[in-house]
Amino acid sequence: MANNDTIQIIDPTEDPGSYRQVATAVSNALNDLFIKGVYRDITIYPVYDAPIEELREKLMNNYREFSGKWNFQLDSDVPQPRVNYLLMGATVVGLLDKEPPMFYDNVKAGFKVLVTRPFGELSIISTYLTAHVDESLMDELERDVMGIDELEKLKVKIMETLSRPNIEIAKVLNKYLPELVSHLRMTST
Repeated sequence: MANNDTIQIIDPTEDPGSYRQVATAVSNALNDLFIKGVYRDITIYPVYDAPIEELREKLMNNYREFSGKWNFQLDSDVPQPRVNYLLMGATVVGLLDKEPPMFYDNVKAGFKVLVTRPFGELSIISTYLTAHVDESLMDELERDVMGIDELEKLKVKIMETLSRPNIEIAKVLNKYLPELVSHLRMTST
């Protein structure tokens, strides 16, 4: 299976060359494989660009660090867009030798739901950014909800979560997927 996700930036308040920016972009691409039960033989084909060469090199080093940290293959010998604006993401490919979970008509009340990341996490980042642009919103947030320092800590925690690939979900899903061979036998008889 394969997937591509490419973005410009996750958190504009953070250094665009930080490890978390690339790790989050690649983890996002991987999540679409993970929800299908793919977790083996994963190769990352980076997609990145930047307005300056120094940042491009920093991004590529982050891809190398991420791949090494999580034991994924990295194919860095792929052509890049070279449009000179910030861009990061990846095409990710992995092996699935079982039937993909495409049997949505079999989902019933009481089934357990697995999620690849917390619900509403991007709203924390958006709220943080908006509060820094709109002073009245920041005042209202601090008065009625939480202090900006607390929101920033929450944003950092969310970024840490988003930058880790959630491969455990894929392993759990894969465990319960039907074998591809047995499915083919059933449909051919």
